[in-house]
Amino acid sequence: MKKLFYTLLAFTALTACQSENTDGTWSERDSDFANKAADAGMFEVKLGELARDKATTEAVRNLADQIVSDHKDANDKLKQIASDKGMTLPQHISAEHQRKYDDMASKNGIEFDKAYADAMVSGHKDVISMFEKEIDHGEDSDLTKFAMNTKPKLEHHLEMAKDAEDRVKEAEDQRDDMEDNMDDRMDNMKENMENM
Repeated sequence: MKKLFYTLLAFTALTACQSENTDGTWSERDSDFANKAADAGMFEVKLGELARDKATTEAVRNLADQIVSDHKDANDKLKQIASDKGMTLPQHISAEHQRKYDDMASKNGIEFDKAYADAMVSGHKDVISMFEKEIDHGEDSDLTKFAMNTKPKLEHHLEMAKDAEDRVKEAEDQRDDMEDNMDDRMDNMKENMENM
């Protein structure tokens, strides 16, 4: 019985050491998560800063402000975890995110607001899914804790982004109504001038 106890104790200790990655390395899953989370976080900040400057609707500006603030904080926490473990994270956004940023930067007005809100909805759905996988299957306890603590903010961003989509749609509908009214007025003026 004593031998079985010590065998189980040794096995538990060995398993705990392996799952914590105390040698300064992460499992492939954890490393992939950390790198993708860092890339997504930097992209969210960069795109949010652009949205602060270009947004025409209050809901999109508010969304951008919240995202920039929260993602800067999350990025700093993730960098600290990596630094504590002797790991490195990307310093710049990926080429894919740079292309998305460049495309977004070329848009203006309500077109920009719509594209930004849509990107934040789809992007946050993807990121939340990635964080859930880390929570469920991550091996590094610090990364798992980071994912658990960050996920509620991501879910809040998703709700804000959905609301921003609705507000942008309302603004777009108002713009279209105004354009239709202006077209009608121009047609009436033209008709009145022809009848003179």
